[in-house]
Amino acid sequence: MVKIIFIGTSDFARLILERLTRAQAKAGENKEWELAAVFTKSDKSQGRGLKPGSSPVKRLVKSCPNEKIKLVEADNFKSPAEIKKLRQFRPDLIITAAYGALLPPAVLEMARLGCLNIHPSLLPKYRGPSPIQGAILGREKFTGATIIKMNERMDAGEMVARARISVPAGVNFSSLHDKLARVSAKLLLEILPKYIKGKIALKKQDEKKVTYTKLIKKQDGLIDWQEPAAKIQAKISGLNPWPGTFTFFKRQGGKKRRLFVVRAEALEAKLEEAAKHQVGTVIFDKRISADPLVVTGGTDKKSPGDGRKMLRLVAIKPEGKREMKGRDFLNGHKDFIGAKLG
Repeated sequence: MVKIIFIGTSDFARLILERLTRAQAKAGENKEWELAAVFTKSDKSQGRGLKPGSSPVKRLVKSCPNEKIKLVEADNFKSPAEIKKLRQFRPDLIITAAYGALLPPAVLEMARLGCLNIHPSLLPKYRGPSPIQGAILGREKFTGATIIKMNERMDAGEMVARARISVPAGVNFSSLHDKLARVSAKLLLEILPKYIKGKIALKKQDEKKVTYTKLIKKQDGLIDWQEPAAKIQAKISGLNPWPGTFTFFKRQGGKKRRLFVVRAEALEAKLEEAAKHQVGTVIFDKRISADPLVVTGGTDKKSPGDGRKMLRLVAIKPEGKREMKGRDFLNGHKDFIGAKLG
């Protein structure tokens, strides 16, 4: 019986672990492998009240009816104590997904079958902490999941398997995240028996095609209206729901207010009306839409064409208030027309 340790923290890891536990329960006494323990990060302060909150992985294990799966908290495996906790299970294979920390050599070398990592991109593209957002922001037509045998470099291990999926137009982070988690879990369960038996040939990544992502921060949500409409739309989708994309709107005689753009549509057609206004200006033309329109920057390499274009504000959320349709916000804020956002 192959002993497996699963290491993960986020909701992406939870969705994969859920499929693993179901597969183990279904196999019963005929299973080739056993999920011996799950390691996840310790509780962190969350929300306005800074109350301790458990990771999605911890919450899943706590609710799991299979009492044989032991739950252990470890933040980064930098301390001898955390490594000792892992070593006591004598794992044959370690599987990681969205753990949130690089594993040290002592962990990578511990299991006889090594460490497998599930990464939600078509490696070597989009290594790093934000591959799902990266694919949306990069306006990729395809993305996927890659399982690698880990080494000491971030997401640079040899590839065990890949699964490719299309990226639907206008898809947001949440939807693509869940789809990739399901695809990843299916891929893992498909290759696991073959990998355990040594029947999978590993493939090196092409280092010439490597791209990296960065950790997304709150300030990354600020909209730059000088960018092309399609690029801004991708940003709104890729950073939804967190950190959200926002701009600033100043009412006549009032203060600047943060305005979150929840959904938007890039108008691809060349619109003569846009050329009459500065970038970032809100305009209204009922021949085009009942929603407000914002003039954006010019030529886009991925969507060629001359002249400025527009972004239709389908749904927006004023800071501290509920989400509403763009047209409803416009009805209550007539001075929004002609305003210059930014």
